[in-house]
Amino acid sequence: MRLFALCNLVLIGVLTAFVGLVQVIELNTDGYSIFARLISPQDAQNGVNLIVHLPEDLATCVFLLNAAFVCYVARSLGAPLAHYFGASGIVLAYLKLGLEIDHHLLSNSSLSGMRDHLLTSNEFFRAMGFSLTILGSAAMICSDRVYKIGAYAIAIMTAFSFAIYSYLYLTVDVFAAEIFLVVPCIGLLALYFIRTLDEDQNDLPHMTVGVAVLMVSSFGIELFGSIQSGNFQAETVYTVEARNLTQNSFLIMTFFGSLIIYLGKSFSIRDQWAHATLLSLGLLLTFIPALLRARSTETVPTVEELGNYIPMHPLTLLGVLLTGTCILYGIYALFYRQPRLVAT
Repeated sequence: MRLFALCNLVLIGVLTAFVGLVQVIELNTDGYSIFARLISPQDAQNGVNLIVHLPEDLATCVFLLNAAFVCYVARSLGAPLAHYFGASGIVLAYLKLGLEIDHHLLSNSSLSGMRDHLLTSNEFFRAMGFSLTILGSAAMICSDRVYKIGAYAIAIMTAFSFAIYSYLYLTVDVFAAEIFLVVPCIGLLALYFIRTLDEDQNDLPHMTVGVAVLMVSSFGIELFGSIQSGNFQAETVYTVEARNLTQNSFLIMTFFGSLIIYLGKSFSIRDQWAHATLLSLGLLLTFIPALLRARSTETVPTVEELGNYIPMHPLTLLGVLLTGTCILYGIYALFYRQPRLVAT
């Protein structure tokens, strides 16, 4: 199932990148692009609507599939119930994809009220993926009785946090409710730091750095931006960018941490710490200009309002190049450079 989850993650990830490129082409084309006409020959506008909104929906599926991969890898380490969380991630990912395609392509299908708000909400599905990733990350360290007790405690905290989040999001639509999902990560970060200091346990640098970046961006950047905006019930560009930083960092870090364990390669701990640190630096550089620019913007623009392509800020470009280089090097090092560990 680990391989199945990984293949699904790679497949949807590549599709997301391709559709994102098509979206850029569509937004910078006068009239309708060839892709819009191919998708919907009878009504090209329907094709445009799908191209414009599908990348975000696919990115949500990627987040859920990554959560599934993390959970299945944790199950291979002996974590109980982790495979059920992994299966839930896969089911939710394709449920979300099916709902969005149905919503955009089948005009006869209609949802209403809270059901519409729930089933077609990227934020809610990402929150589920976020919670599953936390559960999988906690299950990674179920190596003995002491750590297993800590992992169970985090699982209980995650369940309560998600229940509070769901209530606030579905009833009063409080955007700041997302902060409750970060509460279990306090204990998770503490467990990872304890494991780092434990000479009898191997370090998990990507997991540790990933949770640390998550904590900084959530409690530091996002909460500060929400207080400054003075409106906890409305999304702002600042909070959206902070959420993107949080989720993208957590996704990439947990993916590499799980992939290293899955492949069983002798990637030295020193190299893992260096790789995780450079990855986090690249992600921070990528989003810092957007966060600073968002301080003067109150409303969240729709995708259709983005207009033509605007060149990247130099700092963002540096961050993208550093992050991309680290990702490519990490994949190269894992698949082609490092020998597989031999069990004795």
